[in-house]
Parts: sequence; C-alpha cells; structure tokens
Amino acid sequence: MLSNIFPSQQAKWDASKAASVAALSDDEDGQSTVNGLAWGTTVALDVLAWRATDGFTSTFPPFTGGTAIGQWRPTPPAFQPMVQMQFAFMAPFVVTSLDRFLPGKPRGLNTDTWVSDYNEVKQIASQTSTTRTADQTSIGWFWAGVGWAHWSDAAHALAVANHSDRETTSRLFAQMATAGADTIETTWHGKRLYAEDPTAVTWRPITAIRLGAMAIRRRPPIPRGHPTSRRSPTPSTWPRTRALTAAPRRCCRPTMAAMITASPSSSPTRWLHRRRSGRCHPA
Repeated sequence: MLSNIFPSQQAKWDASKAASVAALSDDEDGQSTVNGLAWGTTVALDVLAWRATDGFTSTFPPFTGGTAIGQWRPTPPAFQPMVQMQFAFMAPFVVTSLDRFLPGKPRGLNTDTWVSDYNEVKQIASQTSTTRTADQTSIGWFWAGVGWAHWSDAAHALAVANHSDRETTSRLFAQMATAGADTIETTWHGKRLYAEDPTAVTWRPITAIRLGAMAIRRRPPIPRGHPTSRRSPTPSTWPRTRALTAAPRRCCRPTMAAMITASPSSSPTRWLHRRRSGRCHPA
C-alpha cells in the first residue's frame, strides 16, 4: 500500500518489511510468512483498485467563501483558499452518503449561545489574554493538535498493555482509520456546503473578532485581535471536526474513542483522559 502511494520511499518500506519479517519467531518453515505476505499484497491491491476513483486526487477551483456577515472567508496570515477540498466530495469508505450525518445549520449570530461563545473566545483565546489560566492554555494546545495522532497513540498503548494479538490490533486500527476517514469526509462536506450559504455562520473567530461581529449586538471590533493557536484554512462548522472524531481533526475524536471502546482490547482497562498532559492513561 505504502509503496504504491509513496514510491519514492521504496527503500524505507523494504527495510521496514525486512525487519518485521525477521522479527517473526513462530513460523518454523516460513510458509506462513510467505502466505501472509501474499494475502496482504492481494488485499492491498484490491483496496487500491477499489479507491482509485474515490475522488482523493481530484482538484477543484479555489474556494474562498463570501463576504456576508458570518460567512467564512480566508484568514490571516496566509489568507489561503479552503484546503483539502477533495474531502468534501470524496466517496466514503463505509457510510452510504456524505449527507448521512450532515450536521444542522450552524447556530445564528444573534443566538445567546453564539454570543456567549464569541465573548468567551475573545476573552481567553487571544495571545494577549490576561484571564486565561495555564491549564486552559495547555488544554487549548491539546485540542489544536492532530486528533488522529492522539488516538492512534492511545490505541497502541492499549494494545500493548493488554497484550492484544496481531489480528485484534490490526482490526482496531483498520476500524479507526475507516471510521475516522468517513468522519472527516462527511464533516468537510458540511464545511463546504454551509460556507457557500451566505446565511450560515461559518466564519472563523478571528474574522468575527476583527470585524466586531458587526450585527452582533453592537460588538466593538478588535482590528489586531490574534488567537493563540494556528487557524486551519477551512470554514468553521457545528459540530467541529475534532469533536466528532474524539468525543483534531476534532471530528475524529468521538469516532476514534468509540472504536477503541468497542474493541475487545479495551475491556480489561478503563481509560482516563488527562487534560493537562494531553495523554491517555490506564486507570
């Protein structure tokens, strides 16, 4: 699979494969290893053929949203068009349609919830915030990270701690990958769909804050307001991507957590998420 997608790194894949095969100690005549390699190659080629026309390599005209109040538009410093737009149109792995889990239209600018969120972000998320605690800063950086990496680390630690066999571990990571990919694709679909709607609130907090959220109960602008973490050049949506995939990006977190919880490896061990360290530990 990797050789096909990243052919320039073939030497690296060959070395990794040789080391993995050399570490096997339960195959007396080597036939099981030969059979396993042949079967793995067959499956990989079948998957590559299946996904050859899924839209991952498709290209689209740059999308920059619009200038309506609340509508997403590129953000500083790079002011990039929406990135990875192919995810919004790709064929899912498992779900039947990209609209299958389409979130509802983002909440409006004049709702109490949106105004409360706006004021909270403006107060504690700025680089120059005087009210944000050290714990809140650590939590913010954790959620700004790559959710897929966090949960892959958790799954690996869980498999090692419970001595999961190769089949169970492989199945867990396959389920996490397909569920996570479908979550990203369906969420990106929602991002792109709502960002095209001038009545949907999809702008990033930095845009709302710098423009004063204009129509939001006379909120004053903060032209130089700047958030602590980097902003992804994609529209905001409700729910967020990392939040779905775990309970980063955000849509992957609940999905990944559900896959880990449902795995046979998870039953002997309860897991706690420690916000300060941003890591998962067995209880």
